[in-house]
Amino acid sequence: NKFSLARDHNTTCENCLTGLYCEGGDIVGAQAGYWRYDSWTQTAQSCPGDGCVGYDRPLDADWEGYCKEKLNETFCYTGWCNYSAGTMGNLCAQCRDGYARQALSGNCVDCANNKLNTAYTIIYILVAIGAIAYIIRKTTRDKDEERLDEDLEDRLDTVLLRILTNYLQMITIISSFPMPWPSQLKSMFQQYNKLSTAASQVFSVDCFLQGTVFSKFNIAPFFLKVIVTSIVPILITVFSILVWITIYIARFKLEGAERRFGRMTNKIITSIIVLLFMVHSNVVYISIRALRCTNIGDDQAYTAGYDNTHNFLEEDTSIECWTPEHKAFAFGFALPSFIFWGVGIPILAFLILRKNRHNLRDPEVLGRYGFIYDGYYNKYYYWEFVILYRKIGMVFVSIFLGAYELQIQALAIIGICFIGYFLQTKCQPFDENRFQALNELEKKSLMISGIIVYCGLYFISNTLNDNWNRLLFVLLLIANIWFLAYWLKHFLHSKVVVFKKFYTKLKTNGSFTKFSKRFSKTSSFLSKGWKVINKISTVSGSHSDEGLFYDGITGEENENDNSGADSFDSNNTSRNSSIVVPNHDVLGDSVKTPQIPIKLAFNTGKENGDDDQ
Repeated sequence: NKFSLARDHNTTCENCLTGLYCEGGDIVGAQAGYWRYDSWTQTAQSCPGDGCVGYDRPLDADWEGYCKEKLNETFCYTGWCNYSAGTMGNLCAQCRDGYARQALSGNCVDCANNKLNTAYTIIYILVAIGAIAYIIRKTTRDKDEERLDEDLEDRLDTVLLRILTNYLQMITIISSFPMPWPSQLKSMFQQYNKLSTAASQVFSVDCFLQGTVFSKFNIAPFFLKVIVTSIVPILITVFSILVWITIYIARFKLEGAERRFGRMTNKIITSIIVLLFMVHSNVVYISIRALRCTNIGDDQAYTAGYDNTHNFLEEDTSIECWTPEHKAFAFGFALPSFIFWGVGIPILAFLILRKNRHNLRDPEVLGRYGFIYDGYYNKYYYWEFVILYRKIGMVFVSIFLGAYELQIQALAIIGICFIGYFLQTKCQPFDENRFQALNELEKKSLMISGIIVYCGLYFISNTLNDNWNRLLFVLLLIANIWFLAYWLKHFLHSKVVVFKKFYTKLKTNGSFTKFSKRFSKTSSFLSKGWKVINKISTVSGSHSDEGLFYDGITGEENENDNSGADSFDSNNTSRNSSIVVPNHDVLGDSVKTPQIPIKLAFNTGKENGDDDQ
């Protein structure tokens, strides 16, 4: 349990340090889960994945090993990497040919045996494109100033999706901290990362690109990601322009091109804003990671005169820092990308909004830039940039405080969440007169983010047993499900309100009324569906369940609809109707307007002309 690495003599003996196995003298190896840079390194580094299997590999082992520097066929000074699982290189964090690294877990994925990887990648891309297309379609609808208040529920979709995207991106940033998260929590983070980033964490996109892109470039895969990330905003701009020009040419054949040019310009600008919003945090993260280095050797020399520090990129430990190649990519792509896309574009967007701050309700301004500020009070039109730089602050903590202990990084993140929660509570930037419960959603997202990091402090302590770790995981799982359920409730409520308006208009259509009466089963189905929709729409408890309305289509009395209160069937000799004062609470979390059911008894008398009572 002692060692000596003195180059001239073995007279100074030191106690064996954490992560090392000391057999005596200078025979020192790394234990499982740790790795050494070489035989002269006195400290061991914790491995990011499961590839580090320790100093010993038996001759009859059923797995193939990789060793950077070994004593003999079984003892490895640096620690064996499980080459059969695809790991090799520094910290066993590199992947052999045919394998690709899986984010968060740090392990390598066998691309050849992962037959479904291409199918999963294509499906994910299609789903992501569909979701983004839905948001773009909602935000690029032509705005009519006279109907802005009537389209609140429709515009609410984009605001809710914006809040959800911010939440997923915050969780993704938090999950990137090298905390000893339990495996169950890592799996949950992988699901969030799959939704919030273009690269799915459940499968490796590197596998999908390996045979088509990586093999054609003799550069490190991470450098290729830096290049692609730096030009993604340009590709987004060109793609948006080409798509909308193609759509307008196909639909209108260049007829009235001058008149439609303004609308097309609005749609192009909105599409660019939405897509940049989706990729912004990832662009910032990749750009900064290209500048973040870590020492995988010793902090100080064991023997005077010998420098044993070895700085490599934290994201890719195969890339040595500040070599000519690294400087070319860091200062040629990463740093300009961060300055221009990460900082410059948001500042430019803020200046444009500030210039138009007195015309925010103008249909043209709303049509172009509404995705950024829609849902906020006019005086808080800039609040989305507050959220944006809050996420950038979290990225800065994960990168530039990486040299400090994890506790310091966690406390810094908790501080950012606390400041964000305080400002959100004090300012209440979302317009509660038009969009209710949005402030509560944003506060809940900040609260849960802070709770996740706070629980991470307990994981860092490494003093809890498995039962306590499971309990913390269950608490975090419940908290995240609670937020997602709260968000989903309001999203469904907004869709139900829109459908109710559509169904109400449909009921007034004479041809539809005749059709529904002719097909009684269809009428019954519509009636039951209408009841279900009303129950969903009143899930927040903002509507009374006592009101009845008469459905002129099916001839039945249905619950929870006020639109049919003035419908009356003259063939009935008597009936009761209820008129309910409507509640103007859109989402059910503001001050409730009491509903007063007024029972009106009608007696039509007989058909012989008796007076009605």
